[in-house]
Amino acid sequence: MSPTLADFLDLRFATQAPMPTQAFSQRLGAVLAFCAMRWKCTPSAITALGLLSSLAGSIVYATVEGVIGAITALLFYQLGYAFDCADGQLARATQQTSNYGAWLDVACDHLRNVSLTAAVTLTLAQPQHLPFEAVVLSTSLMLAGLTQSLHTSTVLRAITRETLPPPRAGMTRALITSAMDTPILLLGIVLLRDLTDVLFIYAGAMGAGYIVVSSAVALRRMRRNVP
Repeated sequence: MSPTLADFLDLRFATQAPMPTQAFSQRLGAVLAFCAMRWKCTPSAITALGLLSSLAGSIVYATVEGVIGAITALLFYQLGYAFDCADGQLARATQQTSNYGAWLDVACDHLRNVSLTAAVTLTLAQPQHLPFEAVVLSTSLMLAGLTQSLHTSTVLRAITRETLPPPRAGMTRALITSAMDTPILLLGIVLLRDLTDVLFIYAGAMGAGYIVVSSAVALRRMRRNVP
């Protein structure tokens, strides 16, 4: 018997995620996954749609000014992330998980991060009152943080199935992971688009935060276990 919409909305096929992703993106992804299942789309097609939506968001972010541009970019970005949540749910619900699908998902995540960083770099470089070298330093730090965070979560997800126990819950940890969760990052990047000085600080600070937090999580969880 095929899974129902209620099965998807109960997040039966979703992975554990911070609260903003769990409450918003995973549920929107559940609806998208259910529709994709009914329309017989493959998980890889959903992954590709997610990347295309995110790339469209970056193009709009960097080229369309004003409130309309910001809202449109945010919609594209959040829809792209929802598709990113949907592909895994669809694969698990229809038993189509594969090594290729896992690789494609991570590869598209990296491309999405690069496009987001490029859009922020172009936006910060336009006013001309920020030194270009400083802009590149800030956005490079953001890209480095996003890349390390994605790498860390990918590795931990792979070995958790083998050796690592689930992390202990805690209020501080929940607040930090929620504040740095993807939907919140995308919201912050869009809301601060016209406040270039603040966006400059935000991009660098988030990048540094991702590096520190992902390193701490990886070291703590691996040291707690084994070889």
